[in-house]
Amino acid sequence: MTLGIIGYGTMAEAIYTSLKTTPTNCLIYDIDPQKQQQITQTSTQQNATLSDILSQASTILLAIKPQHLPQLRHHLSAKTKAVIVSILAGVQLKTLESYFYPNTAIIRAMPNTPIQVHSGTTICCPNNHCDSLQQQNGYKLFNNASKVFTLSEDSFDTITGLCGSSPAFFYRIIQHMAQSQHKLSTTDAIELIAHSMIGAANMVLHSKKTIDTLIQDVSSPNGTTIAGLNKFDHENIGQRLEKMLQASIARATELGLENKSNP
Repeated sequence: MTLGIIGYGTMAEAIYTSLKTTPTNCLIYDIDPQKQQQITQTSTQQNATLSDILSQASTILLAIKPQHLPQLRHHLSAKTKAVIVSILAGVQLKTLESYFYPNTAIIRAMPNTPIQVHSGTTICCPNNHCDSLQQQNGYKLFNNASKVFTLSEDSFDTITGLCGSSPAFFYRIIQHMAQSQHKLSTTDAIELIAHSMIGAANMVLHSKKTIDTLIQDVSSPNGTTIAGLNKFDHENIGQRLEKMLQASIARATELGLENKSNP
């Protein structure tokens, strides 16, 4: 596989370094000339022009900032046999298709930042011009470092909150829980809470019990867990978490409309 990367930021670098099999050739372009000069020169990774990438790559990772897309319109319109894998937040398939040669195979993907530690979640939606082999090759970018799901594009705004933004919400919860106690060091508390969160997540995924049953398993009558859950309900924390998520989803919808109206 010859991999082309357009935009070499943190996420693109994380995706590249996570690949199970390093591409025999990797061509990288960044719109920032200074960053382009800083790209490490190796036998499998080299600076390239957009023309090089479109003509030589079999898979192209599009990872620039959405606002930079219009600057590249003329270059991206060239015919290519590559499958385009876009991780541009809020940019719909229809908009992407308007930038590339007609009938270009495109996959819209949304990986979240835990992909950097091989614990990510990636949501993908191929367009109608993407055949099974192209889809398979596109998904290879994420398979080794994340759980990959194929979902319809109309769910992407919701997914932005549930998967894209949620790691930051979990970090904030860990942070506040660690700060609420005064017996342990913050470092120790964060480690304990994070491991407990991992364990709870694995119970949800693997125990085959419902969430309600899992909660009951931890809760004994008049015990410590019930005391905390009662406070959780009394303070309407659940409703506040829902509002936090809805704000993220609403902003995702706004970004999508902005990118759609400013191609």
